[in-house]
Amino acid sequence: MKKISNARIITVITFIISLIIGMYLLIGGIYSFSRSNHDSMYGINKFFTQLGAIIIVLTVISGIYVYLKSPPKLEVKKDYVNLKWLNHQYYELGRNLQDIASDQGVSMMTTKKWVNKFDRISEDIGAKE
Repeated sequence: MKKISNARIITVITFIISLIIGMYLLIGGIYSFSRSNHDSMYGINKFFTQLGAIIIVLTVISGIYVYLKSPPKLEVKKDYVNLKWLNHQYYELGRNLQDIASDQGVSMMTTKKWVNKFDRISEDIGAKE
């Protein structure tokens, strides 16, 4: 099961609370506005109705912004960065780069980059011995 960060939980709770407050003000303002027979209450009811609408709009906009700025991360297999695993797949099992790349969900060039990195490390180790 994927663990959800505390920051994301707090963001969602804040989002929900803001929407509830905005809806309360909006509905309460509209209800009071329709029930009021006094001109003195007109300004107050209008204010709370508009305040509720503004809170709802700002909450939705900020929620969309936060989601777009930090979307949930998808888990990706990154075995190709494990040089022992890549060595086993490419040299010992004889798999081609495209096959390995397809399994890992990356391009063949990414896999080739890591194979070349492995080759350079192997050359450096061989030169030291």
